[in-house]
Amino acid sequence: FNDYVTRHELFSRQDKILLTVSGGVDSMVLMSLCVNSGYNVGVAHCNFGLRGQESDEDEILVQERARKYGIECYNKRFDTVGEMERTGESMEMAARRLRYTWFAELCEKHGYTVIAVAHHIDDSIETFFINLLRGTGLRGLTGIHKQVGRVVRPLMCATRKEILEYAMQKHIPYREDSSNKTTKYLRNKIRLGLIPRIREISPRFPFIMHQNIERLISAQNFI
Repeated sequence: FNDYVTRHELFSRQDKILLTVSGGVDSMVLMSLCVNSGYNVGVAHCNFGLRGQESDEDEILVQERARKYGIECYNKRFDTVGEMERTGESMEMAARRLRYTWFAELCEKHGYTVIAVAHHIDDSIETFFINLLRGTGLRGLTGIHKQVGRVVRPLMCATRKEILEYAMQKHIPYREDSSNKTTKYLRNKIRLGLIPRIREISPRFPFIMHQNIERLISAQNFI
């Protein structure tokens, strides 16, 4: 983790880092890694109110863990459904716009220089397939980038499996989002249906696919 952050110059000891923490395993591991590595961090948690009590329990876990680490924790509840009705956006688009607008406000108000998001290699691979199925050019095949402006993704060095194993070894608590198990969404259809079948054919698929995406990024950067 530290080698990846340093090699790609994602942030430094001088940065003030806003961690976006949902309560899921990825973001809880990111918080643990950053705190234990000695970085200057604060935590932002969004409660979109879409899963009732589940959403509230996510919020409580993040607040309790931040308190244990002795770091600042910001929480905001959003009327996501109302926003969808107002704008006509999908749930995913509305939630994305709401959270990134709030993150930017926190940066301006509290002096954060970097926003760290817990996307990892598997997320990038899923995005590749989503864009491929919808139709895309080379840029859409480059997955999720490790840095866009002040938004960085320091877990792009790890797979979902590695993150889960780390959480178990270090006894890091996390919450499982029940919506991750439904195939209602395209991303979950790819995650739960397509990718496991490809891994049966090629067990090293995540590593190989990550290399493929890195080559596509190099080609896009060259162009």
